[in-house]
Amino acid sequence: MEMLVRTVDKNQPDPELSLMSSKRGDVIAICPDGWTWSIPERTNPEWCIIRSSILPSHASVLMATPNFIDPGHKKVRRLYKLDLDRLNMGMWKDLKKGVQVDTAIDIPAHIIQLATVKK
Repeated sequence: MEMLVRTVDKNQPDPELSLMSSKRGDVIAICPDGWTWSIPERTNPEWCIIRSSILPSHASVLMATPNFIDPGHKKVRRLYKLDLDRLNMGMWKDLKKGVQVDTAIDIPAHIIQLATVKK
């Protein structure tokens, strides 16, 4: 599977909108291997494409959204994210903020699992 992942926080002028905006490590989309990503998806330095053989059940976790609104808790776009700092080592240095990458970065599924954290 291939994942479009935000590498920097998307900030909005309105604090309420900013809470619901995608953040560093949020998985924006998950598509099958070989997906034809758009030019902006491939070249925007605020995103990267990660290819990994994760199971569909793990893909569901990464795309999970809150199904309730609890005024006492922080509002988030996704329940889980990839901790890019854990991935930002060795051969995956391209996950640094603002680095433009035009191709998918291959990361083993077990590393993706280790880097998946609850917000």
